[in-house]
Amino acid sequence: MSETVAPEGVRTELEGSIESLRVERRATVVVRGATLTVDQEALFRGPARFEGSLACGRFEARDGDVRLVGNLTSRDGVEVRDGELEVTGSLDAPSVDVDRRLTVGGPVRVGSVDVGGRLSCAASLLAQRVSVGGVMQVAGRLEADRVDAGGSAEIGEGQIGDLEVGGTIRIGGGTVRRRLEVGGRLVVEGPLAFGRLEAGGMVEFQGPATGGSIEVGGILEARKDLTFEDLRIGGVGQITDQGRGRSAHIGGRFTVGGNLELSGRLEVGGRVSVAGALQALEVEIGGRLEADRAMVGESLEVGGSISTRAGARAGRLRLGRRSTARGPLIGEHVDIGAEATAEEVFGKSVRIGRGARVHRIVAEEVELRTEAEVDEVVYTRELRVDAKARTATTRQVGSLPPFPL
Repeated sequence: MSETVAPEGVRTELEGSIESLRVERRATVVVRGATLTVDQEALFRGPARFEGSLACGRFEARDGDVRLVGNLTSRDGVEVRDGELEVTGSLDAPSVDVDRRLTVGGPVRVGSVDVGGRLSCAASLLAQRVSVGGVMQVAGRLEADRVDAGGSAEIGEGQIGDLEVGGTIRIGGGTVRRRLEVGGRLVVEGPLAFGRLEAGGMVEFQGPATGGSIEVGGILEARKDLTFEDLRIGGVGQITDQGRGRSAHIGGRFTVGGNLELSGRLEVGGRVSVAGALQALEVEIGGRLEADRAMVGESLEVGGSISTRAGARAGRLRLGRRSTARGPLIGEHVDIGAEATAEEVFGKSVRIGRGARVHRIVAEEVELRTEAEVDEVVYTRELRVDAKARTATTRQVGSLPPFPL
């Protein structure tokens, strides 16, 4: 095999096509013409500079940084050991393996890319698999089946199967088809569709987002509409516009600027505030519930307080001990806890706990336990009043007036 050598520390001009190339330390290779073609291997043995485009079989560099001013096309793969590679133009290879840093100014088309330190791509990146030990930056579109970054990542737009980042990621938008996992913070600047999302710290959706299950350890903020299957947040959740999904479990506080529509269960440990209508099959709130209206198919349970403008309706509605309610409460079965207070209660069966205070009750059956106080009771079938309970007005009627909601 005929080998062409670029001597150490010397400027060498080459053109056309050669069989193989060895570039010694601190050498400079200048290409006369559009591209230098190397049929077999191009080997760089230390830091070097290559001025022009290179098309070769295998590209290998050792013990230094290589800067290639032009395009790099490798038929058999690129390997850089104990060094860095910078390509100012495009990069095309079946595989790329760089120990320290890879910088590419143009588009990248590879089967797989592994970088131990930092990957910087000023244009698009198309690959089956991308693995980066430290920081990944792709200014354009990233298309890959699997992407892993141990540190942080910045992606202009993603069309990705699985995306896993150990620290912080900022992405312009796109699609993550299966799984998006972030150890720290996720910031999405535009629309994003995804399968499953797991984030240990904070998630910020600046555009509309649609996905499957979402699990966030700390804070989630969605500035536009958020559509999901199951939403789990350990701390605080905030949706500026509409929220739609199957179920939501929030450990702390939950705020929705529009409507919140759930086909399943809502569970909030602290406070939930919905500027529009709340719809769900089941709702359990440990603290305070605020909404324009609440429409719950089966059960609504509030441990602290509830405040609505139009009212809250549920199949079974329970207000906890010493809780307060503003706005009408409507249900098949309504249970007002001990020492709680409510304004108006409508239902088929209503039970008022010990020492509770209610302004008005309209129901088929009513039970007032000891020391309960009610200003007005309107009923059709039965009224049971403890000897120590007090009612200012009671009235039995043939049929009840229409309920709110």
